Amino acid sequence: MSTWIRQLAILGLLLLATGAAQAEPDWQLEKFPLPESSAARFQDLVIDETGSPWVLANNRVYYFDGEKFVALEDSQFKSGQYLTCFFGGQEEGAFLTQPGAAENEGKIFRLRADKCQPLTTFYYESRTSKPGLYVSNNRRLFNWGQAYLAVYDGNEWKRIEGQFGSRSQFARPVICDLGTDVYFYSTYDNRIYRCDGSNQLSVVDGPDAVAEQLERRKREYTYPAPVVTSTWNKDRVLLAFDQPPKLMAFDIRTKEMIDVTGPLQGDKRMLITDTFAKRDGSVWLLSPTFTSAGNTVHELAVDGTVTELTALRSTDWSNSIHRQNPGSMFETSDGDVVIAVQEYGISVYRDGQVVALDWRQGLGNGISAARPTRNDRQWLPYDRSGKGVMRIAVGAGEPPVDPQTFGWNEYKLAHGGQIWPLLDGEIVMFEADRPGELTRRTGDEVSYQKMPFETNRIFHSIVDDRGHLIVTVYPGKTYEISKQKVTEFERMEDALAAAVKDGAQRFRGSRGIGGAILAKDKRLWYLVHNANGVNMLRDGEWSTFRFRDDVYYLFESVDGEVIIRTQGGKLYRYDTGQMKEIAAGDVRRRDLMVGPRTTQAFDKELYAQDPDKYLLAMRDNMGSLRLYFDLASFEQANQMPAASPPGDDSVELPRYFDRYLGSRLSGGWLLMSQGAGAPYRVADKRLERVDFSETPLSGLWISDIYESPAGDIWFLSQYNQYPRAFQLKLSELTLRSDPIPQACGRELALTLDMQPERIAANVELFARVNDRPQAIERTPDGKVALRFPRSGEYRCRIGASRLGATAPKSLEFTVDASVDFPETVWEEGAAKAVTLTTVDWRPPVSAVPTKGERDVQLTWRIAGESWRKLEAAPVISLGDRAPGNYEIEFRASEADFWHDPSPVVVQVKYDPDFAEIIREMLPRLNDRDPEVRQAATAELQAMGPHVLPFLDRQIKETEEAIQALTKLKNLKAQIEYLERQKGRK
Repeated sequence: MSTWIRQLAILGLLLLATGAAQAEPDWQLEKFPLPESSAARFQDLVIDETGSPWVLANNRVYYFDGEKFVALEDSQFKSGQYLTCFFGGQEEGAFLTQPGAAENEGKIFRLRADKCQPLTTFYYESRTSKPGLYVSNNRRLFNWGQAYLAVYDGNEWKRIEGQFGSRSQFARPVICDLGTDVYFYSTYDNRIYRCDGSNQLSVVDGPDAVAEQLERRKREYTYPAPVVTSTWNKDRVLLAFDQPPKLMAFDIRTKEMIDVTGPLQGDKRMLITDTFAKRDGSVWLLSPTFTSAGNTVHELAVDGTVTELTALRSTDWSNSIHRQNPGSMFETSDGDVVIAVQEYGISVYRDGQVVALDWRQGLGNGISAARPTRNDRQWLPYDRSGKGVMRIAVGAGEPPVDPQTFGWNEYKLAHGGQIWPLLDGEIVMFEADRPGELTRRTGDEVSYQKMPFETNRIFHSIVDDRGHLIVTVYPGKTYEISKQKVTEFERMEDALAAAVKDGAQRFRGSRGIGGAILAKDKRLWYLVHNANGVNMLRDGEWSTFRFRDDVYYLFESVDGEVIIRTQGGKLYRYDTGQMKEIAAGDVRRRDLMVGPRTTQAFDKELYAQDPDKYLLAMRDNMGSLRLYFDLASFEQANQMPAASPPGDDSVELPRYFDRYLGSRLSGGWLLMSQGAGAPYRVADKRLERVDFSETPLSGLWISDIYESPAGDIWFLSQYNQYPRAFQLKLSELTLRSDPIPQACGRELALTLDMQPERIAANVELFARVNDRPQAIERTPDGKVALRFPRSGEYRCRIGASRLGATAPKSLEFTVDASVDFPETVWEEGAAKAVTLTTVDWRPPVSAVPTKGERDVQLTWRIAGESWRKLEAAPVISLGDRAPGNYEIEFRASEADFWHDPSPVVVQVKYDPDFAEIIREMLPRLNDRDPEVRQAATAELQAMGPHVLPFLDRQIKETEEAIQALTKLKNLKAQIEYLERQKGRK
């Protein structure tokens, strides 16, 4: 259990002891991690009849032993197939399904306490989908597929033909479970299927009025949307049609139509997308709101009255979450409704109010299942990656906040909204909870500006260097927003023309804008991404140039020209009233650069103008891209053939990551073109994936990143029901040290203090010494140490970063370092000009440490090459070298950082006697010890082609010796025979 939960519990006990505790219970939030897995993924959750939770994650089954989750042995599932889902619950019993080894065979296991027992097999229609399964209130099993319904009577399955659609997990039949009789209604054939107490199945046609409505939809629409259905009062079927919206209902027993009147009927804006049936028989109906952001939820009571539940407008229950995941919503014993929202956490509806639990309580996104127990404890995954499960007891008031989330703020934005940085660090946005207003934030100061339009219908947007925001609002009006006023225009083109006339020169567009550039010749170019034309403003008149291919982006060249890039990668420029293709379009170029928009052809002058704005990339002969961190390496690689092996000065560019956003201080972020997944951080010649775990961003798609001048970092995630902006308050972080001396030795150790702790706990420290990156070292007592390579004055900076962003407040100082070095000693009297006739050489060299307790290491190299360690037995092997003259250097080093500035230099003439070497190797090649044989083989292989002629000579001599061997044996035998004959005589 995490520390903050324990602190909360202790606080509750103290309040109870002093008589100040609330009458209502406190919130209880407990996390239970699952064992780590390389393929982490949450799949399902169920509560068995004992009240114990079971989790299906990472294709393994876990049961709860009262303290932790324990994995079942995989051997229990002998078919070896993947596990699909749970079904049932605490009242009906819990079950697990798995495809069998045979075609269309499915297996059902019963779960209870820590036992998983095989129950029966069933017809598994589609292995790629969850099967249609249901456990009735009296614990009978039902299974349906595209053309059948079946009931399990304890011994066998009884079946009846029918039509239930091909997607059983999405288009479930309406199930009216009335105890002895269980009814199924299918909109695919408008039929009512009944299973009585003796497990006999029967079928009758549904109401004629419903049949007429279903047939009309088939006639009028080629692909009619599925009908949204629900039970109503347990024994009624409710149907919600679209095109146009219409509600119908009938009694499942008698087929009698039931009039559904009220404000929902006939309202063309009231499109029902999801439903939830409550225990009291009422039904919640979800509809998207077309006049403002969000959704509306109406409650249809048993008597037909309709009431809007206004508190649910702000929840993230959207689309068809409950229909697709029936376990994502449930009702507790005291009438609260828990909604597991698709984006973040859960929402609890009680007494007309909504309490949200999200990342502030440690819940991640993508939660698709939540399950209650009889004691009103809720179990749910705390994210979709299968890391673990949370147990929640709903309490009074607001739920506690995890201290790890302090320093974060979230802003739910209106549809189409984003964050727009303006002048002087001001950020503006349209918040979903403040319709009709523009929010302006500068640091901690917030103000709101009234807008004359619906702020949840933003289509395109552009900001300019005057600090004005220009937005196009669906279906077409455009507005220019300044602090003083809001001006309406018919088109974006008109607003841009007025902006240029008023002095605007630079523009930055939203993702849907392919570019807005005022060229050097004062022509204004404007492009909507993926359109087939580009617009040019000249002397107050707009012209449009059409292309056969869609046009993606506009770029500005170093000489002020505008370059147009099409979807196919071709490049064009304007020339006296016409468009001309540029021969070296990026579709054919190897040398590229990644910028704020996308990948484009390399332009050396443009790169030199702003190198922090671009990354250098080279295409290889397989079409993959490699990233280079400096211009020299990039240009050198461009001179090499495309098939050349990559050097150490480059890394592979991850696929689809083609947008680069430079950071305010150094480095930047590499994002996917569609903003999917976590970005990469580029800094200090490294490319690393940003780790969003344990943050509100875990699992989100990040489409934009912005650092404010104050030092806060903003992340935009647009691929949700609502766009969301997250702010990390790095500006609050301060970094202090104990007094720093003006002079030091070769190492300076400091005790650092970072505040506030809630932010400091997750930051990474970095150091710059004379503007060069240096790895942070830690002393045994936890201090931060800086190292200085030689004596002199050093400018030092220690800073903190989080998620790739740099905190604005760093520790900066100057220090005068005095550095001593280890000494390299060549044996007195030993010559420094050596002739080697052997492969191995033991040089007469040693190292003296600066202090007795310091570890010293000898290193060596052939002049111009990299330094290598000289092992404890100081032997150098030149077996991989050709005979010739070499200059070899030796130097002493400490901590692989301080090196003797005066290495010993030895002139070596390498003239090996390969014939003698091979003769010496032969006994080792035949040695009984395999390690000796392997070492000898490796030494010969290391000599490479230089030894081949000598090996050929040795092989020839050996073959001749083998040929002579038989003759020698025969000669020996003859002599021995003659000697024996003499002895007999």
